[in-house]
Amino acid sequence: MKVGIRVRLVISLVALMTVALGLTAIVLINDADKRIEWFKHTQALSQAKTLAEGSLDALVTRDYEQLERLVKSALPSEEYAYASLVKTDGQVLTHTDLSLIGSFVPTSREIAAGKFYDVKYKDQPVVEVVYSSAIGDKIFANAHVAYYQNVPNEQREDTLNTLIIIMLVSTLAMIGGVIFLTDKIMQPVRHLTDTISNFSLEKGIKFSPAILNRKDEIGALALSFDDLSYRLSHSYKELKKKSDELEEKVKKRTRVLEEHSVELERTNNELYETQKELQQHRDNLQKRVDERTLELKQARDAAFEARDQAELANRTKSEFLANMSHELRTPMHAVLGFANLGKEKLDPEKDVQLIEMFEHILKSGDRLMHLLNNLLDLARMEAGYSELHLGENDLPSLIDMYIQGYQEEMQAKHLTVDTKYSSAENNTIFDGKMIGQVVDNLIGNAVKFSAVKSTIRIGVVDQTMDTATEKNIPCIHFSITNLGISIPEDELEQIFDNFIQSTATKTGAGGTGLGLSISRSIIAAHKGKIWAENLMPDGVVFHFIIPMQPLIKEIDLSAQPG
Repeated sequence: MKVGIRVRLVISLVALMTVALGLTAIVLINDADKRIEWFKHTQALSQAKTLAEGSLDALVTRDYEQLERLVKSALPSEEYAYASLVKTDGQVLTHTDLSLIGSFVPTSREIAAGKFYDVKYKDQPVVEVVYSSAIGDKIFANAHVAYYQNVPNEQREDTLNTLIIIMLVSTLAMIGGVIFLTDKIMQPVRHLTDTISNFSLEKGIKFSPAILNRKDEIGALALSFDDLSYRLSHSYKELKKKSDELEEKVKKRTRVLEEHSVELERTNNELYETQKELQQHRDNLQKRVDERTLELKQARDAAFEARDQAELANRTKSEFLANMSHELRTPMHAVLGFANLGKEKLDPEKDVQLIEMFEHILKSGDRLMHLLNNLLDLARMEAGYSELHLGENDLPSLIDMYIQGYQEEMQAKHLTVDTKYSSAENNTIFDGKMIGQVVDNLIGNAVKFSAVKSTIRIGVVDQTMDTATEKNIPCIHFSITNLGISIPEDELEQIFDNFIQSTATKTGAGGTGLGLSISRSIIAAHKGKIWAENLMPDGVVFHFIIPMQPLIKEIDLSAQPG
């Protein structure tokens, strides 16, 4: 019985709320009507203002077709009755109703911007808004825009009263019907509820015949609960069986996990000990690294100090040799001079043996003088005491001159020379004496290391090169090729160092390893480049390239190519 009372109270409250919501809806509808009316007022005012301002030019020029178009465009929807432009004396200039054009309208009412007036149009109430089309104080015309009013207030009130009565009658009928149906529905529902409250998973649910014999929704619900109770009982037994099995598995798994936990703890202890040992080894290693780093730093400092001392000694040696060049050359000139004088004083027929001795002295002296000159030149270049004497020179003519100096050696080895000069520039700015020394060294090496009965090829061509600051600098390129012993690839750069000879050319033919080093210093002083490359299968080509015009005014002969 208590359940039925609660249901009735709930239904009654719902009905009252429905009535309250209906009344609220009526109030909101009324308020919405007022808002719609305000919106129409605002829109009509905007249309009138737009028509008034947009028609100024047409009013001044009396463009009536434009005025007619503007008036038609001032009606945004069918809710609007008409739009027109009226002169200040009341004459209609243009109107959406063409029959009213030229007629007069009453002007007794006050005309002001944004004013609203209730008038009639074709026996229907409309609201008219007026806006003046003026420039300053001068009014050309007044823009009129009118829209239809809503349904009269009396009719709206009758409609609302009818709606309220219908809602009240419907609400009372609904409450009575709900009370009647509650008694019919709640009795079997209470019986069903009492039966379900005695439900247990082991016993299930057993309903009385009065419930099970019903053919309505309550009877169907009872059958569903009876079927559900049977399934729940069966599922409970299955779940209990599986729960027992799962509990047994959990116990077994727990024992295994406990065994693994003991093993894991033992492994963690071993890992901790291992980490301690690793930490000790790391500390010892860091100590050894620090000691070794200190040793390497000391060794590096010692090496740097030794290098600085060696460079100082080398500079001191170079400066000494450069300063002593005159003292070293003078005795050799004296020896060679007295040898020549002694040879000339002897009788070629009687003193043959003495003449041969003087010739040996002269040859050995020339060789020693050449070596001494090379050493002194290298020393002066390294010390920075030599200067370039730049001037116009013809490189091909210089080459031909030095070739003539090796005619005797070339004839002895049956060598031929093939020259090819394709340079368009006959005069290039360089130090003729020093470039001549480079050419002499390269021709001498080619003659010395060429195979018997082979050909030495010499070429001069125009070329360009790039530097860090300039591109496409005009240059002259010299190359000399000999078909003889090749130079190992890893020695193609080393042969230009001081006192270095290729292992492939150490054949006892002589040489100090200074010619190419001096040549590189001279070419570097001219801001050029010198290099060597092998021919296949045998032979080597030496190249050098120098600018046709000097790149700098002062040149340091101690510079080495990078």
